[in-house]
Amino acid sequence: ICLSAHVLQSLKNLTPEDALNQLLSSHGAYIPTAEDKERALQLEQEDHERRFQREIIEGDMLALVERDPILYFNIKSLFNKLQTPRTNEALFLLVTQAENFL
Repeated sequence: ICLSAHVLQSLKNLTPEDALNQLLSSHGAYIPTAEDKERALQLEQEDHERRFQREIIEGDMLALVERDPILYFNIKSLFNKLQTPRTNEALFLLVTQAENFL
C-alpha cells in the first residue's frame, strides 16, 4: 500500500484500531479515472482556446504587450499551451501566425 506522507503522519498519532478505521473509511475515496483526466484536459484546452479568441483574435495583442511588457511571456505561454495535438489545424495555424507576428 502506498500512502502519502501526510496520511502517514496523521496515522502516526492514532492507536492501531483508530488508524485501521481511518484507512478503511478512506478506502472508497474518489480516485480520478483516465476518463476524468481526459475531461479535465479537454476543459483546460477549451479555456485556452477561449482565452486565445478573446485576447488575440478579438483583442489587441500588441496593445496589451505595449501596456505591460510582462504580458509578452503570458501570451507566449498561451501559444505553447495551444500548440498540441488537441488543437485543430485551423486554430493551430492562427496560433503560429500570431506567434510569428508577436
